[in-house]
Amino acid sequence: MKPSVLLLLLAAVTTAAAQETLTPNTVSFTNLQGQTYKNVRLVRADWDGIVWKDDNGGGGRTFFTNLDAAFLERWGIPTNRIDLARSRAEKQAAFEAEGKLLRLQQEWAAPENGTLSMGGRFRPSRVSPPVLRLAAAYVISRRGQKLQDFEGTQSEDFVRDFFLFNFFHGFTAPGATMTGGTEADRQGFIAGQKYRLQNPQKLKETMEGFGYEATEAEGTYICYFEHSEFYPRGKTTQMWWLSTLGDSWPDLGTARNGIHLRVTGFLSPAGAYGHLNGYDHEFFATKIIPIDQH
Repeated sequence: MKPSVLLLLLAAVTTAAAQETLTPNTVSFTNLQGQTYKNVRLVRADWDGIVWKDDNGGGGRTFFTNLDAAFLERWGIPTNRIDLARSRAEKQAAFEAEGKLLRLQQEWAAPENGTLSMGGRFRPSRVSPPVLRLAAAYVISRRGQKLQDFEGTQSEDFVRDFFLFNFFHGFTAPGATMTGGTEADRQGFIAGQKYRLQNPQKLKETMEGFGYEATEAEGTYICYFEHSEFYPRGKTTQMWWLSTLGDSWPDLGTARNGIHLRVTGFLSPAGAYGHLNGYDHEFFATKIIPIDQH
């Protein structure tokens, strides 16, 4: 027998098993939500519920998950259909949710997607797929809710941008705290911190997804109140805002008059960074080593 014929036969058997003629034919019942159906004619039962008709030409389906097991016993339907129907419903809901998530993620990952509105520093299409997926899941969770945090805007791209912008801040500061901000700000920040702690092996992938390139440089570092100035050797016109991705800032002694360093980490795209946006780049260091110039 050909496989295709066998599959058709199996499908027919499965369908026949799921379609059952019910007795008694005319019944009255109340579902778990308190809605009562009087003198309706049971037509059949399938894997999900019962199909019925009334005397006015109407009809419908009542799902097993919305019925008391006693009714199923009375009608000769195995009560395990309730658990089976619940499992099918959960799988279907998960399948539909995954579909929504993938469609939104694919839309954002399209090359034509524009820069983020907060500074225009990175594109959603460059953000790593796992991070973009977290943003998509958050945006979908907000659908149907009034976005009071955003002065009435319904733009999902706007919510996504706030989430991703603060995801990055949380990712680069896993031990910090955040006060104020919108709900998307806070949830993005928390998600970034959690992702960093749970996925240390994805540091490079995540940083590059936000436009920060792996870089090693030597230069002079000057640090004092509201200043963290790194002057890279060979780039006399540039000043970088130096931060750390490590657990703590190394002891560099006094750096007000300048100290020579070798730094390894991730360099931002050109822009405006640091205190009062006065720096050409931002550099997140994973390693900082003082070097002897003598």
